[in-house]
Amino acid sequence: MFTPIDEGERTATLKIESTAADAFELVLVGEGATVWSCPATTSTNTCAACSTDQITPNVALTRGSNSGIFNAVVETESAGKQGLSPVDTEWAYGATAALGELDFLPWFASLEFKRPARAVDQDAVLHLISDDIYIDIRFTSWVDGQGTGGFAYTGATPGE
Repeated sequence: MFTPIDEGERTATLKIESTAADAFELVLVGEGATVWSCPATTSTNTCAACSTDQITPNVALTRGSNSGIFNAVVETESAGKQGLSPVDTEWAYGATAALGELDFLPWFASLEFKRPARAVDQDAVLHLISDDIYIDIRFTSWVDGQGTGGFAYTGATPGE
C-alpha cells in the first residue's frame, strides 16, 4: 500500500533486485492526504445554545452540557471515556507539517484518558476519517463545570 503524506497524486518506483531472476521495477501511484491549510477560524460552543461546528456533511462537532465532544451528525451525546466519540474522527498532538510522524487515536484516548481541559493550548491535528481531511486545530478553552459544557477552538477550514 502506498499512501503518500503530501497532498495530491504521487508516484514512486520500487526496484527489486534478485539473484534468482532479473531485477524488476514497480511504479506505485497513490493519493496523498488532503490538508486544509487556510486561515484559522474560531468555533465557540458556550452550551447556552449548544451550537455545532458543521465541518463537513459527515462531521459536526458539539458538546452537551457536560462530558466530552461528539459528532452531532451520527451521535446524540458523547460516549465518554469508554467510547470513540466523536465518531468518524481521530486526533494526534502535533501539526500537519509532520503528518507522517503522528500517531492518531480516538479523541479521549489522545488525551491519555485525562481531563479534556488538558487539550487547551496544545497543537493538534484532527483527521476527518470518511472525508480523509486533516485539520490543524487548537482548543482555546474548555469549561469543566457541570451543566455548562463550553469549549472553543481554532482550526483551518477550506477557503471560499
